[in-house]
Amino acid sequence: MRSVYFHWSLLEHEAERVLDDLARWTNIDTLLFYAWTKTRKGDKLLLPTTDGFEDFDSPAPVVGEAAFDTFSGVLEMAKSKGFKIACHFCPLFAHSSEMLALRNEALHQPTPDELFHGDLIWGCPNNPLTIQYAIAEVRSVIKAWQSAELLQLNHVEYPVWPHTGCGVIFTCFCQHCREAAQSAGLDFAAIEGEARALLDDLTTMPSQNDSVSPPTTNAVLECILRRPMLAEWMTFRTASLTKLISTVTNAAREAAQQFNPQLKIGMDVFLPSLANVVGTDFTSLYPLFDWISPKFPDYLTGSIVPMLADQMNSTGEQARTAELRESLRQILDVGPGPSNYEPSPSHDEELFYRNTFDATIVDRQMTYLNPLKGKVQMNPWVWQYNQDLPLLQEKVSALDRNGFEGYCIWLWKHDLTTSALQESQGIF
Repeated sequence: MRSVYFHWSLLEHEAERVLDDLARWTNIDTLLFYAWTKTRKGDKLLLPTTDGFEDFDSPAPVVGEAAFDTFSGVLEMAKSKGFKIACHFCPLFAHSSEMLALRNEALHQPTPDELFHGDLIWGCPNNPLTIQYAIAEVRSVIKAWQSAELLQLNHVEYPVWPHTGCGVIFTCFCQHCREAAQSAGLDFAAIEGEARALLDDLTTMPSQNDSVSPPTTNAVLECILRRPMLAEWMTFRTASLTKLISTVTNAAREAAQQFNPQLKIGMDVFLPSLANVVGTDFTSLYPLFDWISPKFPDYLTGSIVPMLADQMNSTGEQARTAELRESLRQILDVGPGPSNYEPSPSHDEELFYRNTFDATIVDRQMTYLNPLKGKVQMNPWVWQYNQDLPLLQEKVSALDRNGFEGYCIWLWKHDLTTSALQESQGIF
């Protein structure tokens, strides 16, 4: 599987040209489409009808039969040119303000007008409505997308983008989680208290220049380790997400048996060293899937880490920011960062700094993936940013030397022009 991801809207107006260029200039054999697409009337599911969503108070926003017929025609054209079709499905995501009832509850809860990407609802895995909606969506997609050979679950983790502050990634503390935790014998009120104390500590840590303070990395870890109830919380979060992933995947298998028996199902995994922290126990879940796609995302080191460092720096000192960036990189096991962070020329690709990722990160992360070697196929994710083909080539070479046979590549609209794809010949 050598796949490229893009939104349907990128193909909508020049599908044949893009498909022909991909076939001519690249080794891509699979096209990965997100189940949602942007329209003039907001984000909608790429489905012809709302069949399957009858039990919900608000009908699912769908593109409708005419738009779906156009989309299906492009899928058939792609298949006629030798490409496989994969659906990118996010069981925790919705993109409609009418579905706020699904979302998780963070210690610092964003207001509805502060949602990530403007309209992203990140569901709580213990919310019955999240599970019911994910099952309805995946069944509907499998039924409608019968030309697809692959279904790939994505973002099966808790939120990682601190877009409104560190507190937004301290989640979930909703009533559904409270009830589930109490049923499991956990003191959820005490856990929430420790989580709030940890958040306060992380955003008020003294500078390393203070002679009585431990090194920054040790200080961060010490903030966590002196609160043993947080380990119970992390275990609970992971168990909750594992249950949702298993339930939704089983429902997808049942739907595939009915509508598309040859369908294969895989799962994306966040940076392997961080996966368990964000709730994805991939070493236990992999038997459910035909493949696993670990992510090696530049946006972690180039956007999320800098954002966290800024938010944890109560002094505002530049040297302190540098300390925190390095400490977070050590904890994540991504190696040392650059001495000077170079801003990206544009934030359109959601990357704030362009020189924070190098291909040796792939080598370092293999320690966490070795338990899966020989047990399940792995097709890692890499990204192209700032049209930096030399760096993309380094990433693909790192995948090759670590024995990966396939990959998933995220390209942006300007990476899909004829000239850009011709220039990429021989890289992917």
